[in-house]
Amino acid sequence: MLNKIISKTLIAFLLLIPISAFTNGHTQYSIFLIPDKNAETYIKNFNITPFIQQYPVSLNLYTTSFKRFYLESIVQLVKRIANTTEEFDISADQITISEDGFVTLNIGNDHDLQGLSNIIIRNLAKDRYKDSNMPSWIKFHPAKQKLFNEYGTSNAFDQFEPNINISTININDQSIKQMIEDDFDKTIQSFNQKSLSFKIIGIGFGYADDNGQVAEVIKKYNFKDTKNYSFEKS
Repeated sequence: MLNKIISKTLIAFLLLIPISAFTNGHTQYSIFLIPDKNAETYIKNFNITPFIQQYPVSLNLYTTSFKRFYLESIVQLVKRIANTTEEFDISADQITISEDGFVTLNIGNDHDLQGLSNIIIRNLAKDRYKDSNMPSWIKFHPAKQKLFNEYGTSNAFDQFEPNINISTININDQSIKQMIEDDFDKTIQSFNQKSLSFKIIGIGFGYADDNGQVAEVIKKYNFKDTKNYSFEKS
């Protein structure tokens, strides 16, 4: 269990992120995928609170500030996708600590994930506010900065990096960051020697906080059960 590995010093830097669904005065929303209960059970094994209690387990596809006028049409698109998509498997390949302070369970990208991300962003980018604040770390990554300016997200197309957040840590201080990375090293190495897979069973739409985490679910839909569906992933 991770709670047996993390030092007391590390625990002191775990953050309780306040739910704040506004960026630059606009409400932020997320379209996200819903893993099965196996994912939630696995993440609970890390026993890092209050993250798992505060946020639903989700894999974000598109998080940005949508205009309220378009919310109903966005929900309808999400519903149509649910009705034309079957459940599919995903695999986790490693645990990492991201530049913005999240401990993430990185998911192997595939045609299903990439296709859903592409079609959602291409259909909904026009419905967003164009003046969303850019996270400071993106400025050091020209490709991601270009995507953010055009689509309101840096996690898209060839820069799409699917993941499930399992905790968040204050790593503004580089010495603290190094300590945390060292503290997680054994856990990360142990995980990377294992194979872990989940099933994606649905899709949802909800409010997101300033860190892009789903703070409140507005609508969620199960994927259909049939195996002979057709869904364009261009």
